[in-house]
Order: sequence, then structure tokens, then C-alpha cells
Amino acid sequence: MKNFVLILFSVIMLSACTNQNIGDNPLKDGQDMMLKVLTELKNGNPTEADRIIGEYLEIYSEKDLQERTEFVNGSSESHWNLMAANPTPEWETFFDKMRPLMEWYITTGTSLQSLPNYSKLQQLHTSTTAAMAHPSE
Repeated sequence: MKNFVLILFSVIMLSACTNQNIGDNPLKDGQDMMLKVLTELKNGNPTEADRIIGEYLEIYSEKDLQERTEFVNGSSESHWNLMAANPTPEWETFFDKMRPLMEWYITTGTSLQSLPNYSKLQQLHTSTTAAMAHPSE
């Protein structure tokens, strides 16, 4: 029983530590989220991929406009393409990890659209982009 309590406590502490890191760096969080999501899809775990998106959305839906913008940019393939024009060492590190997953994603025909939280991520992207275009409204 003592071992069980110790294990349960350890799991709770580890999950709390993991969640505390989300929200500290919006651009990196967007990148990390997509890396995790595509990894889970590749491993045949769409439910876990959807849960991951939901975890990030829960945090970033409540952030200010600047942080939401950085987050949605970090998760956007179009932003990655822009970064490719002037890569930084940090971006190249991300791209090196993401490249095999993107190649897998493109060649398998797997769809992010099938994940309910991906639609919510797209809505956050659309509303954030609109708010940035018309900040006074």
C-alpha cells in the first residue's frame, strides 16, 4: 500500500511539473504541441493526440492576444515555411525533429481534421488572426 501511494504521488507531481511548462513560451508550445500530436497519430493514438491539443487549448484560449498569436504561429505550417527563409538555430532544431513526422503525415494521408480539438485549434487561429488584423474591434 505504501508503494502504491508513493507511485500515485509521483505521477501527480510529474504531471503537475509537465503542465507548468505549458504557457511559458507560446511559440515553442505551438511547435511542441504539433510535434507531440503528430507523434501520437503516427503511433496510432488519435485519442491521445486530441487530448494533447485540448490541453494546450485550455491554456492558450485564456491568454492575451500576443501570446495566442505566438502560439498559433508556432503550430502553423505556414509559419514554419516563413521561418525556413531565415532559419534560426532554435527553429532548425525544431524542424529537424518535425521533418520526418511531416513526411510521414504527407505520405500516409492521415488527417488532423478528424480530431475534434484540431477544429477548435483552427477556430482559435482564425479568431486570433482576425483580432490581430483589427485590434480595435
